[in-house]
Amino acid sequence: MRHLVLLAASAGRPDLAGAVTLRLPVVVVPPHSEREVCQYFEARTGRADQLLAGYRVRIRGQSHHFYLLDASGLTPLTRELVDGPPSACVPDQGMPRLVSALGPVAALRLPDDIRLPWHTPQPLVMNLHVVNPGSRPVAVRTRVHLVLRRAPAGARIATRWGMPARDIVVPPFSTATVGTRWTLDRPLALLTFGGHMHDRGIRLRAYRDGVPMYEQDDWRHPRELRYLTPEVLPAGTTLRVECLYDNGVDRPVFRCDDGNPCALQYGERAVDAMCNLQGYEVVP
Repeated sequence: MRHLVLLAASAGRPDLAGAVTLRLPVVVVPPHSEREVCQYFEARTGRADQLLAGYRVRIRGQSHHFYLLDASGLTPLTRELVDGPPSACVPDQGMPRLVSALGPVAALRLPDDIRLPWHTPQPLVMNLHVVNPGSRPVAVRTRVHLVLRRAPAGARIATRWGMPARDIVVPPFSTATVGTRWTLDRPLALLTFGGHMHDRGIRLRAYRDGVPMYEQDDWRHPRELRYLTPEVLPAGTTLRVECLYDNGVDRPVFRCDDGNPCALQYGERAVDAMCNLQGYEVVP
């Protein structure tokens, strides 16, 4: 299997605009299946005074999720492309997400006074999860365009935030609304805000203190709210997420390993259920 490589045009350094493109290994997904892979590598690009100011991701294939995770300070278990979650590549499950794409196309441009972390060289773990519902193998190709720029004095560092609902049980041949709520114990300054479901998800809705603030009904292409000026949610704000799931009414019923209909529950696979809110935040 090929290692991640930089495009020849980048030569391991950003161009005059501070941009570099990563071309990732081709991942082949068998028919009627899904595949999650990871790989550790070091991006030797950028200067000491540059941080990550934005990115664009384009995935040719049925992407479920894609992340570039900050693996600084971690010793890789392997440098090969391997099947499995990030923990198959490094002995850690809590790495910060630098680049995140919950669909085949994603982009983020940060305000001038906000950056994501970046070091040179930057240790990274690529994590790609793709689905192939068709009858032929699919070759998935991924490119990531990174924008590296000097950080102005006083720049704030952005981080990922998330709010998962894990208590999900939908009996076979039924529909159910699942979700969770979260009362903030500190202010949350939002740069982006979005929701994430899986295959049998019909609709996701989010509420702020009972008032609707977000809705999406396409688990493969979830929309994302962007705030040029961070949206500050005060401590004490209650966020609620609700997902409507269909297990065998209009969508195919979930089946156990023995082929019998089963309850749909929380899980990492696209055939399982998930109901999350997530995005980027900064210190208010």
